[in-house]
Amino acid sequence: PSEVVEPAKWRPTPVSSALPVERRARSPVDRVRAEAAGMLTAVRGLVHFADLARPPSRSSLTGHLGHTRRWRPLQVPMADARSIAAALECTVNDLVLAAVSRGFRDLLRSRGEPLRPDTVRTLVPVSTRTIDERGRAGNRITMMVAELPVHLAAPAARVRAVHAQTARLKRSGEAQAGSVFGKLTGLLPGPVVSLGLADRIRIGVAVTSYDGSLFFGVTADADSTPDLAVFTAGLQTGLDELRQCGGQSNHQPEGTEL
Repeated sequence: PSEVVEPAKWRPTPVSSALPVERRARSPVDRVRAEAAGMLTAVRGLVHFADLARPPSRSSLTGHLGHTRRWRPLQVPMADARSIAAALECTVNDLVLAAVSRGFRDLLRSRGEPLRPDTVRTLVPVSTRTIDERGRAGNRITMMVAELPVHLAAPAARVRAVHAQTARLKRSGEAQAGSVFGKLTGLLPGPVVSLGLADRIRIGVAVTSYDGSLFFGVTADADSTPDLAVFTAGLQTGLDELRQCGGQSNHQPEGTEL
């Protein structure tokens, strides 16, 4: 009979010490330091967050609401949005905020209202997932408060202003502050302070990406916003002019109002 050869004894391969920093297990001391740094960042963000408690400039965008709503959708190919954002060296979120700024700018101008930097505020979602939490299921999302540059006429100036503001907000720690603020308000019976963000808003824009497209949903109070078409046309114009700023040809697919 043939000789039976015993298989070599399996030994685990030592883990390389050259793993990326973000994949190495942090020591308890490192974790404490990271938590402390995160709390300091959150405190700085709370100071900035509190500054937004001041009332925004008065406009026809807030006020008494009726019982009926108007709704208009807009769809843009996601590849188109990414291409424009890359050409302008900004994020897709920056692109969206700049285009929405054009919509509000046109609406306010058509109503003969002043265009001020603090007239329109918006909530911007941002991930608070840490390096250690990458790859885990679930979302960790909070909000930052941004002011739309409706006072700027040039599309390139608007997108630059939005990009600079969102970068500044991320550095300020407002995202971490928003997370802390959300935890605190979840423990308290009722609102702590009004930020003038959701008080009788007459027009709002929701944006999401799905199946290769970027979808805008515009909801407005029917009684006070019979001119919703002015806003949606301005939003479309904002997207078109940013496409031109990015150097894309006119045959690129445009946003389609459904």
